[in-house]
Order: sequence, then C-alpha cells, then structure tokens
Amino acid sequence: MSIPQTPAHIRAGQMAHLTEEERYHLEIYHDYDDQANKRKLKDFYGKVVAWQDDFIIQRILGRSVLDVGAGYGLLTNTLRARGFSVTGIDPNPRARQYAKEWYGLELLPIDVHATPFADGQFDTAILREAVDHLDMESALRELKRIVSKEVLIFQTNLTGVARTARRLINHHEYNAQPLAYYVAQLRRAGFTIRRIEYHDLFAFPLSGGLLTKQRFPSNPSLQAFVMRWDDRLARLVETMRLARFLCWRYLIHATPDAAR
Repeated sequence: MSIPQTPAHIRAGQMAHLTEEERYHLEIYHDYDDQANKRKLKDFYGKVVAWQDDFIIQRILGRSVLDVGAGYGLLTNTLRARGFSVTGIDPNPRARQYAKEWYGLELLPIDVHATPFADGQFDTAILREAVDHLDMESALRELKRIVSKEVLIFQTNLTGVARTARRLINHHEYNAQPLAYYVAQLRRAGFTIRRIEYHDLFAFPLSGGLLTKQRFPSNPSLQAFVMRWDDRLARLVETMRLARFLCWRYLIHATPDAAR
C-alpha cells in the first residue's frame, strides 16, 4: 500500500494494517536512539520523568489503571511498584522489547483504538504523551467503553515556545494538536472536563528530554532544587492564569458522563 501523507488520509481502522516502515514514516512511531535514552533516564531526564509520573499518579481515581502507549514502560513500572493493578499497552514491538529488557514488563501488543477489554474494566486510563499518535475520535470511543471513572491526558502544551523548539530540532508528530482540540474531542466523545492542570516550567527543557542534550549539570542536589522551584513557580503562575502560556505540559482530567 502507498504511505499516507497526513492524518487525514488514515483512520484507526487502517492503522492495524500499516507496516512498521509506514508507522515510522507517519511519525506514529519514532526512531529513537534507545541506548542514549537509557543513559538519559539515569540522569536528569529520568528524575524529571519520575517527578512527572508522581504528579500524574496522585490524580488517579481507583486502583485499576490502563497505561496507553506505555513506551519503555516507566509509568507502568512505577504504578506496579506502588500497588496499582496496571495494564500497559503499546503496539510498538521495539518499545515492548525494551520495557521487558529494562523493567521486566510484559506490555500487551494492543492498539487503544480497538481493545479486547471488558466494558468498564479500568477505573482510570492514562495517556502520557500518547495522543499525538492516535486517531482521537476512535480512541476516545473505545476509552469511553472500557474506563469507568477517569481519563488522564498528560501532554505537551503547544505554546509558541514549544512549537519553535520542535521546529528547531525538526521533530514532528503524527497528529500534534493544541489543548483546545483535545478538550473538544473529549466533550464530543461524552466526557466531562473536571479540570486542567499545568506542569513543567523549565526543568523539562533543561533535562533535554528524549530528543536533545541535557542542559544542566549531573548534580542530584541541583537537579532536585530545580524541580522543587519549578513546582512552586508553576503553581504560582497557574494562580495568575499564566500557566497555559508558560508551562510545557498539561494534565486533563476527564470523566465519562455516565460516571458523574
């Protein structure tokens, strides 16, 4: 089959039939330097990820959790260590391989657009930096069926700075959209937005993420200091209603309408 050029050319029903080459071409999968990322996860970026995960986990409703697009399995592993009943899914075999090698996880090769799970099987579903890779209409329809309490979307806040940063490093996503798009999609799918929180003023870019070099010393005390002040200042700018313009991440809390 020919490779579709934009998300408009493909729907979720076709995703299962795409080859690995097509998925990489469409930026549904990314061709990361996995070994370099493993090293980053042992330094500042790993601390930032753990800090972000803790922020997300404190907002979970219930104990049964679906981790959508689990990737290397960091969040799934943390949830498991904290006693949650967690199921991690990711259709990317390369990501699942590293999740198994690094954390001993058996992520399921399941695409969220069509799952074998029972109605209301999970209390909470978490989409941690996953929505850029999805057909949201189809994904949310399935999540509405299998989640009983809450969907959490933790995602890049596409401010002007974030968009510029992506252009500078030539980073593209399959279906990158602003916050308003996901809010509208959730409401259309039958979810109520309970609240939106913001996170990451400067710690994440200093850590380099998965795509760029770390821009901060490998000093645990300094790194902890930066995250502590990032958290305090993020809460301050949120009270000033400036967080949506300044923060790198947001967390959407959405409840299925039938669960209200």
